Amino acid sequence: MLGVLSAHGYEPTRDGNTITLENCPFHALAEEHRDLVCGMNLDVVTGVLEGAAATHLKARLDPAPGRCCVTLHAGGRTTAGNTK
Repeated sequence: MLGVLSAHGYEPTRDGNTITLENCPFHALAEEHRDLVCGMNLDVVTGVLEGAAATHLKARLDPAPGRCCVTLHAGGRTTAGNTK
């Protein structure tokens, strides 16, 4: 599953129970359409998790400067937060 995200440019890194996506493959578009792109990223990553049957991980919006607005967490649930 991390290989799929890596192959698509997300650059995942693990830190304990959190996987941070260090890159947004759609960064240039996100500069002008952040809500749309962050929502799309959440849906893409959630789809990858579902396709990989990675039920132990949940995607959530967790925007921060310099990385993708989606992070993955062990346990919990998929959430949509503020994307600004």
